[in-house]
Amino acid sequence: MKVSQYIFTNCANNGFQGGYVEYGRSASISEDDARFIQQNFDFHLRVEYPYDASDEVIDKTFPRKLAFFKLPSGRYCLGQSTYIGKDSSGNRYGNYMIHAIVYDDVHLLDPYQFYHADLFRLRLTKEELLGPVKGELEDLDIKQVYLPHKPLNIEEDDAFKALMIFLRDRMFDENDKIYIRVKDEDYATILNMISTTAVGDNEPISFMTYLNNEFEYKDNVSILFETKPVSSAPNRVYGNFNVYYFDLIENQTNANVEIDKVDDTWLTLLKEDENKAKEFLNELDRLEKQYHLDSSMKAYTVKLLLDGAFDRFAS
Repeated sequence: MKVSQYIFTNCANNGFQGGYVEYGRSASISEDDARFIQQNFDFHLRVEYPYDASDEVIDKTFPRKLAFFKLPSGRYCLGQSTYIGKDSSGNRYGNYMIHAIVYDDVHLLDPYQFYHADLFRLRLTKEELLGPVKGELEDLDIKQVYLPHKPLNIEEDDAFKALMIFLRDRMFDENDKIYIRVKDEDYATILNMISTTAVGDNEPISFMTYLNNEFEYKDNVSILFETKPVSSAPNRVYGNFNVYYFDLIENQTNANVEIDKVDDTWLTLLKEDENKAKEFLNELDRLEKQYHLDSSMKAYTVKLLLDGAFDRFAS
């Protein structure tokens, strides 16, 4: 499938003084959308990462900003920006590169599956850095990717349980902000798990990994990944929107999420096989309609009786 693409980095532009510049974009990407992409994918390396690390260390261990959001035109953007070391002069550190794709059908792909994906270029070649900017880029032919399922210990982590149910049931408004505190190295695993709840008939929830600043605010993004403790978080009601945080390191959340037996069963199934988890919820929905029930908990009770699971029913 074909998608538009956009690249921004520091390059020499055919021998002129180097600087940050749009290296190229597909003809279908508007000026407004290009500007929006560049503004939202700016990348500042945090102090805990050394500026002068080797390319190998950067590529293997440094965090990447992966984000998915809607553009001013109504199209969708999925992209990555990352620190890449030296700029086009070969002498100064501090360069970063944005590579983003733009498309029209929101269900074209699962945006949560692209952390560290080969789809995104990390850096230009030496010839590209020193030569003229490309200007117009050809559309990119991509394939969907699926990461290995790497579940967490969800039986013991209440904040993670609450997060999954919170996202599954869309317990937030469009303007609300959801901060998830994880270690940088856990982005891929958490995104993989969020994918099981946030993708489906609904539009995928916008997100951004790696914030440049503590509890950075992004108007167009709902889920933001944070590394600072929740003691630094803004108040729950902030301006005209709510702020929810899920600290998966210290197991804390300010979201009011009640977890019942239906949720516990769903989470256990989700850890084993996301298809079984979906089938479980579909069966409860069918039983609710068949027996004219008014809650999933009642449907779960009927399921236990029909399955002959009297011991679990009694408990």
